[in-house]
Order: sequence, then structure tokens, then C-alpha cells
Amino acid sequence: MNPLIKSTDFEKIKKEIQKVLSEKQRFILATSSENRTTARIITCITIDLRFVFITGKNSLKVQQISKNSHVALAIDEIALEGIAQIHGHPLDPDNQDRIEAYKHLHPQAFKEHAHRSDEIIIEIIPTIISRWNHETDPPILEILDLHLHKAFIKSFE
Repeated sequence: MNPLIKSTDFEKIKKEIQKVLSEKQRFILATSSENRTTARIITCITIDLRFVFITGKNSLKVQQISKNSHVALAIDEIALEGIAQIHGHPLDPDNQDRIEAYKHLHPQAFKEHAHRSDEIIIEIIPTIISRWNHETDPPILEILDLHLHKAFIKSFE
């Protein structure tokens, strides 16, 4: 069975995916370096399809991101590939917008982690987002290419 790929409305698919992702808080983050891939659950926020979380600067994920910024996130029927950027301590002035949004959505996590000296902010900028849409028969795979600003539907009939 060869998949059929066709273009579709980028903004429509983007808005649908943004809505779903804005309601989610816990994602699986995969990182890799030196022939080792690891995954873990993170708590993060989404800001215009960017993903922001706080973590310890000495963690394995930060070590791997420092060597290889290409990461993947997954939740439910959505998977994405992206580039992770390390932004320094949560309370650095450059992180004010990120940390205010994080504090609003995760006040307890903010209280527990943001003031610790070993914490940093990581932001993931997605490049490709895919979502299985089971509302169609048969289900389709919706793909957003954020670099090309294009959307595709892949069906398997």
C-alpha cells in the first residue's frame, strides 16, 4: 500500500494542532548524542508552537542538547521534530516573557524550580509536526512543514 500525499491548507492544520497542543502539559522529549538516544516526560508550555520548559543545567537532556540540538517531542497522536535552544536561567531578564507564561500555567513548578541556581530554560522550535487524524475514514497523517510553510496530508488507501 503506497501512501497518497497531497497539499492542504497550512493555516487550518496549524490552528487545529495549536489548539490541541495548547491544552497539553506533559510531553515525551527525546534527545540524542554520541550514539545514545534517551526519552523522558517533561512539563512544558506552548507559545505560538514553541515549547518551553525548565530543567536542571546538569541533566542528561541538557548535556545531549548541548551536543545535538535536534530533538523530538510526542504526545497522543502528535509528533514533532525541532531544534532546542538553551536560554539560561529562568529569571534572566531575556527570559521574562517565557517565564511569565510558564509561571501562569505552572505556578507550583515555577515556585519549586525557577529560583534554583542550577535551573535553565530550554525552548524547542519545531520544524516538522505530524498528527494522526482518526476523524476520517481511513485515518490520515497531517504533516506541517514549518520551514516551507506548507501542509500535507498522507493517506494510506
